[in-house]
Amino acid sequence: MRCLSLAQAARAAAWDVVFLSHGDHEPVRRRVEAAGCRWQSLERVQPHPGDLKETLAAAREAAASWVVADGYIFDEAYQAALRDAGFRLMAVDDHRHLERYHADVLFNQNIHAERLRYAADPGTVFLLGPRYAMLNRAFLPWRDRPREIPAMARRALVSLGGADPDNVTARVVEALRGLDVEARVIVGGLNRHRDQLRAQLPDNAELLVDVTDMPAQMAWADLAILGAGSTCWEAAFLGLPVLMIVLADNQRRIAAGLDEEGIGVSLGEHADLKSRMIAERMGEMMPDAGRRRAMSAAGRALVDGGGAARVLAALQSALVRLRPAVESDARALWEWANDPAVRSAAFHPEPIPWEDHVRWFEAKRRSGRTAIYMAADEEGQALGQIRFDGTDGSEAEVDVSVASSRRGEGWGPALIRAGCDRLFADRTAAAVRALVKPENEPSLRAFAGADFDPEDSVAVAGRPVRCFIRRRPHA
Repeated sequence: MRCLSLAQAARAAAWDVVFLSHGDHEPVRRRVEAAGCRWQSLERVQPHPGDLKETLAAAREAAASWVVADGYIFDEAYQAALRDAGFRLMAVDDHRHLERYHADVLFNQNIHAERLRYAADPGTVFLLGPRYAMLNRAFLPWRDRPREIPAMARRALVSLGGADPDNVTARVVEALRGLDVEARVIVGGLNRHRDQLRAQLPDNAELLVDVTDMPAQMAWADLAILGAGSTCWEAAFLGLPVLMIVLADNQRRIAAGLDEEGIGVSLGEHADLKSRMIAERMGEMMPDAGRRRAMSAAGRALVDGGGAARVLAALQSALVRLRPAVESDARALWEWANDPAVRSAAFHPEPIPWEDHVRWFEAKRRSGRTAIYMAADEEGQALGQIRFDGTDGSEAEVDVSVASSRRGEGWGPALIRAGCDRLFADRTAAAVRALVKPENEPSLRAFAGADFDPEDSVAVAGRPVRCFIRRRPHA
């Protein structure tokens, strides 16, 4: 469902999104269409050549800015063919299943991703690690909800994927017998064992099918038993302590990494797991409030909920066209600088006289310490400006504004990211620093989405100011 999370972020930025899939998976299709996206079924499936042919035709019809390929069936030849046809490609990966990747963006949100030695085409942008974990937008309003860690965990949530073909859930349900817990067992609409599980349920458990309020379910629980997949990122975001079961090969490293970081407890491979073992580990965790509290804090520190915004900014930044500002740009810069929304966010909100602006602009252009870029979209329509001061030092300070006519389209993080990439290519600055008023929520979100990290607050003109930094990426 990570692609659905990205699609939700894209739709919020007014992108059109089309899902291509072989087969009509009704529960998934309903969720896709509920997010405002279009669902298109493919007659063939890779490696049949018809899959690539249909995909290329659909991408051309949609005039797609990006193609996102999520699946192990999309091999090197498939990726190369998409790019050779002129499309930008984001390849979604879990454990470096290919020898080489032919992609503009390579995405892996797993905890071990940065340890993998990827081979990719020159210029590939790597989005690696849980900072890019893409969560369903339904989770984001729960970002700052406090989590109570009771002395004894009494409420358990069980969720082992939408289908669970090996019916591992049955072993967990059996483990619930004799435990002093209230349990909610969640299964997907594709689970063919539902009737068996319902008949097997002990009195302390209830079965929920194809739930749509997963954040509320996780908020209710004190402890969860999950498959070691993407649901773990949702639990980490909400600070929910988890016991993880490895249900597939691509989950081994996730379970091991989260266990190593103290965010979850790995119960190992499902084939080796007995109900008795599950009950024993739950029995250990239920009274250990100190351990659960530490797991909760570590999870929230790992996943901040901004992953989908960061990924979208990386995709949208490829659509930004930058050029150095020239003398004739002075009036456009002045008008943007005097926009009421820009002035209210500035540290000195007074209107700027034209004569003062002209003197300032010429001084900046001559200084050699400032880089000012004008931004436009692929069609040449103006987006705004981004300026960096102190570009000859170790850190440059950034100032950015989006044209009023383009606000609400998600260009802020994309413009900032594109500007930083251009600065690092043009100048020697090792990092970019941003100073933002604490009440300026749009700018706070924009810099977080542009891959800036928060630092300690500083004071400007006697007022506390939020500080963010983005460092030059390693090769």
